[in-house]
Amino acid sequence: MKKWQVYAYPFLTGFLTVILYYLLQTARNSTFQWPVVIGLFIGITCVQLFLYRRAYKKLQNS
Repeated sequence: MKKWQVYAYPFLTGFLTVILYYLLQTARNSTFQWPVVIGLFIGITCVQLFLYRRAYKKLQNS
């Protein structure tokens, strides 16, 4: 794992989650709610940043 992957992949996953949420909402003809989107993006991105950074540190120490 390279250092750029630690910071690029979580944001990419968060962005793709927002796109998936948008597609699911438009397929159901529901309203698009920004607080849900912001919560999904921040939640998923922060959790993955934490996990990727922890895995990167473990790889560096071994």
